[in-house]
Amino acid sequence: MTTAVAEEVIPPLQRNERQRKILPQVELDRTRCTVIGCGAVGYNVNKMLAAMGVGSLVLFDHDTVSIENMSSQGWLESQMGLPKVQAAAKFCHLINSHYGEIPPMKYKADNILSIPERFGNHSPREIKLGQDPMILDVVFLCVDNIRTRELIFNSIKDKNVSLIVDGRMSLSSIQVYSSNKPEEREYYSTTFFPESEAHETGCTVQSTLHVASICAALMVESYSRFIQGHPQIRCVGIDTLSMDMTWG
Repeated sequence: MTTAVAEEVIPPLQRNERQRKILPQVELDRTRCTVIGCGAVGYNVNKMLAAMGVGSLVLFDHDTVSIENMSSQGWLESQMGLPKVQAAAKFCHLINSHYGEIPPMKYKADNILSIPERFGNHSPREIKLGQDPMILDVVFLCVDNIRTRELIFNSIKDKNVSLIVDGRMSLSSIQVYSSNKPEEREYYSTTFFPESEAHETGCTVQSTLHVASICAALMVESYSRFIQGHPQIRCVGIDTLSMDMTWG
């Protein structure tokens, strides 16, 4: 006969022992990270933030896990057909029990929301970006369309969002934009361009998991720098084939 074992909740100070002298626990605790897009980049951002132990997570994506996502995005075969936010939220719970397990047909649990739709003004009322001075609101843009980035930025730029991080990836090329000051957001607003000038984007573009993981790591590093009090680097670029790197 087997006996069910209650899930053990590990205290944050214990599970974060190896990072607590680098990442201030008080800043982690009061951070709400809104991750828009749970594809190759966003899924990896979610997992890193969950392991890091940010206060709460809000996940947005309207898509489902499909067979062509297996190698390029890193999903489990058992997750195929699930809404990406549902599968991502489950993984966050498995990584860190601080994030509750969302029941079937629901979208929220302790410290996590998973919204199976595009980000927009009609999003659940629990999400009030920049309205609570006790919450450090951080937004990660992990979408694959330049027009979508611009629309999202225009909808949040006047809210009291502490940090906006945008990751862009095309084959071996990565660019990560970070902004938490007005002058940085003014610069970021100049990085949008007509869709006709963009490289191939969207769900069918060729991509690899390792490049997406590097992009995600650079995005999470921008948040790490922010809560440590370091100035933001408004743009970091890297080509993984040539190993050329730019920043400024």
